[in-house]
Amino acid sequence: RDAGRPLPTGAAGVGRVTVGLIALEQRVPEKTHATGAEGCFAMLMFCNNRPQLLEQTLDSLFTVRGVLVDKLVASQDGSNPAVAAVLAQRGIVHFEHAKKPMGAIGKKKEGAALIAEHYKWAVDKAFGHFGESAAHLVIIEDDMLFAPDFL
Repeated sequence: RDAGRPLPTGAAGVGRVTVGLIALEQRVPEKTHATGAEGCFAMLMFCNNRPQLLEQTLDSLFTVRGVLVDKLVASQDGSNPAVAAVLAQRGIVHFEHAKKPMGAIGKKKEGAALIAEHYKWAVDKAFGHFGESAAHLVIIEDDMLFAPDFL
């Protein structure tokens, strides 16, 4: 929990992250730190159409020691101008994922597939945005409240 203490290190290699129904691989450098001169881990927030809840979540998130707006991106599922405005007012970079209409696969199965697709798309976008500065990515959602020692 100490902000300056490095996480355990191992050999450089490929890290595997499983998100819902998808598995992602990301190159992991030999040494990683939870925080440092640049602040906390890179963070990706998923949001949709709840601007008031998003405001509460952001208020809570920015009470966490070491969280920086430069290390946070948001992925909005679909288009909601009020959500986009909240993110813009806070200076948060955000990506808009185009919602796809439900098709003929079956509502329950297709819903999970669409969520997994959004997660993969957003994780790829976030790692692309942060580049080499992000060996790890903390995934959060727009309906969370955080303890001050979250990271």
